[in-house]
Parts: sequence; structure tokens; C-alpha cells
Amino acid sequence: KLDNWVDKRINVANCIREKHDISTRNAKDKMKQLKETEKQLLAQAEELEQRLASEEAEVQTLINKLSQVRTMEAALPLEVIELQANVDILKAKELAHSQALEQDVRSKQSTLEDLLTIQRKFFSRRLGLRFQKMPDQGLRLAFTHIAACDPTREFCVGIRVEDDKLYKVLECSPPVEGTTELLERLNKTGDFRGFVMTIRKKFQESVTAS
Repeated sequence: KLDNWVDKRINVANCIREKHDISTRNAKDKMKQLKETEKQLLAQAEELEQRLASEEAEVQTLINKLSQVRTMEAALPLEVIELQANVDILKAKELAHSQALEQDVRSKQSTLEDLLTIQRKFFSRRLGLRFQKMPDQGLRLAFTHIAACDPTREFCVGIRVEDDKLYKVLECSPPVEGTTELLERLNKTGDFRGFVMTIRKKFQESVTAS
């Protein structure tokens, strides 16, 4: 009887030890998983923090550029404003669409709209020019004050930036000669102001010729 009792106690002790060993192994495995999860979360948090800092820096850069443009327009004499109106629309648009985060995209698009507004006001005052968005992501330049006999008559040219970052002429009404050469020069130099001034001159020449 004593032997049986001892055997039972040993078996109980063995069961307790096995359960303890299993619990210990499970706890170690769980702790290992938790450490791996913690490591991944820390890495993700660090990456998000770096991306946020980068996005904030880019937004601040855009705000500074916009402030510089407004200060320049206010400070320059009226007779030389035309010479300082070379706003790089392509660069701003590319920057606005290069970010994946929706909030950052909205911020850059808003800044782009501000830049376009400044340029629209200038060209409207000096050249009788209006900028109109087209349904196919294009931009229509509508000139007036070209024909002396009919100052309200509109002369239009539509352009768009393609996927290869090059400008393309979508329309030209009335048609004028030399648009291919003007487009090649614009894509080579990025001088949008020069393109606007030259196409207006082409429209004036077409009226004089007719």
C-alpha cells in the first residue's frame, strides 16, 4: 500500500511538472511573438514618423515658394511684372501628384491653384488672357484684345502635360503657323511665359495678315 501511495504521488508530481514545463514553453513562445510584434510596430512607427517629417517639410517648402511669389509680385513695378511672371506650372503639378498620401496631395493641389490664380490675374491684367480647365486635364489659354476691330473676340490654344512630362497642343483656334516649333521650344526650355507671349504674337500676326 505504501508503494502504491508513493507511485501515485510520483505520478501526480510528474503531471504537475509536465504541465509546468508546457506552460513555461508556451509563455516563452508567447513572449517571443510579443517581442517580434513590438519590434515590427516600432519599425513601422519610425517609418511613419520619418514620412510625416518629410511631408511636412515639402508642404512648408511650397508655402515658402508661394509667399516668395506673392512678395515678388507686390514689390516689382508694374512695368516689369511681365518679366517676372515665369511660374513653373509643370514642376508644381508634378510635385502635387507625386505623393501617395491623400492629405498631402490635397495640400499640393491647393498650392498649385494659388500659383495659377496669381498667374491668371497677371495675364488677365496685361494680356487679356484667361486660363480655363479642360475636361481632359488640359489648360485652355483664351486671349482677347487681339483684333482691334473686335477686342472681345477670343483666340484660344489648349495644352496638356502628358505622362512623359512633355507639353502637347490640344487645340489652336484659329490655327497659326509655327505651333510645332513653339511646342518644341517650350518642352526644351520650360519657358511657359515665353510660350504665352509668342503664341499671342502669332494670333496678332494672323489678324494683321487677314
